[in-house]
Amino acid sequence: MGNGRLVRLMCKINFITERAENDMDPEWSETGDRYLIKLFRDFVFHLVNENGHPVADMAHVIGNLNKLDAGSEEKVMLMSRDEKSCLVVSYNEIKRCIEDAFRELLASEILGGTLSPDARIREQATRALESAESENFPQYLLSLTQELANEAGQAPVRSAAGIALKNALTAKDELLQEQHAQRWLQVDESARSQIKQGTLVTLGSGNRQATTAAAQTIAAIAAIELPQGQWMDLITTLLQNISTPNTSLKIASLQTIGFICETIDPNILSTQSNTILTAVIQGANSEEPSQEVRFAAITALLNSLEFVNENFNNEGERNVIMQTVCEATQSPSSEVQIVAFECLVRIMHFYYDKMSFYMEKALYGLTVIGMKHEEEKIALQAIEFWSTVCDEEIDIQIEESNAYELGETPDFTNFHFAKIAMPQVLPTLLFLLTKQDEDADEDEWNVSMAAATCLSLLAQAVGNDIVAPVIPFVEQNIRNPDWHYREAAVMS
Repeated sequence: MGNGRLVRLMCKINFITERAENDMDPEWSETGDRYLIKLFRDFVFHLVNENGHPVADMAHVIGNLNKLDAGSEEKVMLMSRDEKSCLVVSYNEIKRCIEDAFRELLASEILGGTLSPDARIREQATRALESAESENFPQYLLSLTQELANEAGQAPVRSAAGIALKNALTAKDELLQEQHAQRWLQVDESARSQIKQGTLVTLGSGNRQATTAAAQTIAAIAAIELPQGQWMDLITTLLQNISTPNTSLKIASLQTIGFICETIDPNILSTQSNTILTAVIQGANSEEPSQEVRFAAITALLNSLEFVNENFNNEGERNVIMQTVCEATQSPSSEVQIVAFECLVRIMHFYYDKMSFYMEKALYGLTVIGMKHEEEKIALQAIEFWSTVCDEEIDIQIEESNAYELGETPDFTNFHFAKIAMPQVLPTLLFLLTKQDEDADEDEWNVSMAAATCLSLLAQAVGNDIVAPVIPFVEQNIRNPDWHYREAAVMS
């Protein structure tokens, strides 16, 4: 047993020292704690006499390795090969350095294995990660954080570290999520602080995979700690990052805020909604030169819409939000446009009662034009906007009917947006019905299917008023030689 422990120690020392190939960093084993390990290796195995001749003293080797294995507090003096510097450390400190460096080395290797095309290697690597997680959870998280923050690491491996880190903190099942949360809160404060600091630092990385993984991890930790009244300076730190000239850090911090807003109870962030909204609007406005920053900001706005209720109640702030979103629908970036239309969909759902002015001034025209956009994802969101309008007005009609039956006044007002817009929206929907793709999969959502769904909702929202405008389309196309038009006539 004793010999086995000593062999494992020797193996670990030799795995760590002078690994020029590790992460393509020739200095990997020559810096920090690893340099101390190299000096200890020289002290144990490269002993020389007063004449500079090698000495093979097995008692010296075994004695020192036993002290190392036991984690003795006895001090030992280690000298560099040029004898210009020396370090006085305990065997326990050396042992800790070896364990930390070996875990870091092993983490990189195991994470790389999870990405292997070989199923057997992937399975072995996954089991190794699970074993490391169960054996020493805090150290497992620290090792993953170190790999995520390692600027010399390979992008896929860093991303895999971030994903493993996030998965250790989150779960779809509520019971399992609560178990994950309690397990995290039981990790000592020092380790948690190192992990949080490591992920925050990674937000400034130039590697987009790593910053996204870090953003998701920070959001996962925030979802656990903010409800407990912990990490209360997180949002302030992220907002400070957004004001820096570092574009990568700005984008990653906006992305992090978006993830946090998406996952956490809106009430927890309500006291910071003003500062969050100010930073997000600043990043999303048309004067922002970087479309990547605008995309991150408009996405963060999309995820924060539910908890800015007080801001929407203020006309001036509401005007700024609506102007920013409407301008984003005209961005040169299709990605920004798509998310901007998604914002309009969600705004209509949450704030229908405040949309009358904006429908008249901009939204009728913007969304009808958007439905005809050549970029299908933009068109789909514009169609979804009108489906949402119809959904809201159908619900209001039901509530009105129930209220009148009880002799009560309805809580909501139906502004009949769908009926007012029908002369523009209906012809567009009928035209989009003809855009079927015969090669499309049955489960593939496209503009034709979206238009059919929206038309059905429009019919429910406006009632019999839709019949007269639709009949001519049916009559003209029911015998059309082009199957697209015949099928559109039947669908309508």
